[in-house]
Amino acid sequence: MPRIRCGARAGWGAVAGIEYGLQAAALHGALAAGEVPQPAGYLASLRGVALLAERLDDPALGALRVAARLERQEEGGLIYGFEIGSEAGRMLLSGRAAIALPRLA
Repeated sequence: MPRIRCGARAGWGAVAGIEYGLQAAALHGALAAGEVPQPAGYLASLRGVALLAERLDDPALGALRVAARLERQEEGGLIYGFEIGSEAGRMLLSGRAAIALPRLA
């Protein structure tokens, strides 16, 4: 399946990592579309979110590894899986997001 990997340093609790995952999904969508402008998507739901660390800004974690993978794409939306791991390979957060896309007139 298509995938994107990014690096980041955090400054918040682990739940803020959901935003990192969603931003990686948005970046993947924009890159996959090439130079075709994409409509803004809206978070419709989160499923199976596992917070496996209390914070993401622990210096012992090193750089964060953010990954988002497109699991399903339809006219009305997308489903992305996302995960964040530490530089050393420890899984810190994972989940799935449904993104609703507006109907184009």
